Amino acid sequence: MRPDQIGGKDVIDANAQFIGDVCDLEFDVSRWMITHICVNLSDRAIEILGYQKPRFLGKVLVHLPVEDIQAVSDVVSLNKSIVEIKEFIEQH
Repeated sequence: MRPDQIGGKDVIDANAQFIGDVCDLEFDVSRWMITHICVNLSDRAIEILGYQKPRFLGKVLVHLPVEDIQAVSDVVSLNKSIVEIKEFIEQH
């Protein structure tokens, strides 16, 4: 799959809960590898993760390491639950 085919795909956690959609990818050009996916969080995920929803057209984005991806098909499936993602974000 080409990187441009991943953008816009829905992202679901390990419990099959929708958490957002892929809006970008981060590359390490020295190794020519994708290192993170940038996820535009859903309203529910924003609430669970404890972020404040922007009042106007803003978005809440998180960058998740590719190691958290279990599979990519019609959706991007993560191998962590939203609670585990919250713990990861709080540590970094």
